[in-house]
Amino acid sequence: MKKFLLLALIPLLFSCKNTKFFPRQYCSVCLQNADLVLMDFQIPGLTFREEQRLYQIIEKQFSKRKDIKFGLLEDWDYEIIANQINPGETAKLKEILGIDYILQVGLKGYKNSEGFDWFTPDENQALYPTPRVPGTSNSTIEMKLISTETGRVVFTLDLITQTIEYGKDTQEGSAFYFDSGTVWGSMKTGTRRGSKYLLADCRCPKGIYVRWSKILHWL
Repeated sequence: MKKFLLLALIPLLFSCKNTKFFPRQYCSVCLQNADLVLMDFQIPGLTFREEQRLYQIIEKQFSKRKDIKFGLLEDWDYEIIANQINPGETAKLKEILGIDYILQVGLKGYKNSEGFDWFTPDENQALYPTPRVPGTSNSTIEMKLISTETGRVVFTLDLITQTIEYGKDTQEGSAFYFDSGTVWGSMKTGTRRGSKYLLADCRCPKGIYVRWSKILHWL
């Protein structure tokens, strides 16, 4: 019993997640010279606290770039309405309000595990056992950077973040598996790693760094 309790505590201390980067469009612009980037959440169902937490995670990465201004698009609702700027009129965001880019953050999919699993091999399948499907949680975050001046997408990145499963064999031949995280945890990790990737890919001059997918994998 003590071994199982210890196994359950390990994920709480060292919750690891694996992120795969799928850049669908490498960044074609340079974020610099006091550019103003506003974030627009495209994730239905987020609570106010969850939205604020994701914003804080991404804002922390942008704050490391003193030459870039960062904020929330919804905080500009009054200015947008007062200037009669309709949805889709991105050029007016640039011309009237000085907003250079919109960073859209969306959730393309997710899977939530039950948290733990007890597996006992079937003796009738001793020769040809059915492979066990890992019980992990994952989420797919999409990040798009849109130039307000042209209305075009200048950067697109998908990130699949998956929790890591821990297992412990028993003397009886069974096994106990414990998911190291949750969908919400994978979303937080994905947005953090995605914002790091974006800032690296949109840095100029281009080509002065190695592609960041491997470097940022564990950050």
